Amino acid sequence: MGAGASADTAKFRETLNQNFLQGKPLDASDITTLEDALEEIRKLRTFASKALNSTHSNEAIARGAGSMIKGKKNGRAAVVAKQNFDSSVPYEKKSFPKPGEAKKLILAAITPNILFKACSGDEFGDIVDAFEMVEVKDGAYVINQGEQGEHFYVVEDGSLDIFVKMGGESPLG
Repeated sequence: MGAGASADTAKFRETLNQNFLQGKPLDASDITTLEDALEEIRKLRTFASKALNSTHSNEAIARGAGSMIKGKKNGRAAVVAKQNFDSSVPYEKKSFPKPGEAKKLILAAITPNILFKACSGDEFGDIVDAFEMVEVKDGAYVINQGEQGEHFYVVEDGSLDIFVKMGGESPLG
C-alpha cells in the first residue's frame, strides 16, 4: 500500500465525516422523530449498498455520499397516477390566483410532507401556484374511502371530520 492509498483513505474519511456526521453526536440524540430516524437509515443503507457494489475509489464513493444529504438533490422523485399520465402530451403549468396568506399556508403544509420531499424551492413555488382554492359546504364529503385520490387538500378555515371504515364495520369518526 503506497502513499496514494493512504491519501485516498484520508480523503475518504474526511468526506464521509463532512457528508454524514457533520458535527452530529454519535449517540444520535439529534434524531427526535421516527421520520428523521428512517431518513438517516435510508441514507446509510443507500451509501453502504453503493459502496459495496462500486468499482470506484473510496474518494469517489465518499463524494457520492453528498447527494444523499437532505437539501442536496440528484434529480427528483415523483408520484404519478399511471392511468391518467400521458407523456406524449406537453406539460402545461397551471396557476390559480390566491391571497398571500393562502400561499403561506399551503407552503407550510407541503414543505414537510413526504410527498414533496424531493422538491426544490422553485418547484415549491410552482406547486403552491397550482393549488386551486375551493369552498366546501358544511356536511359535504371531501374524500371518500376507497376512491382514487387526485387532490391534495389544505384546510384554510374550519375543520373536517374523518370517518374510517374498518373491515365490515360502519365508519368510525
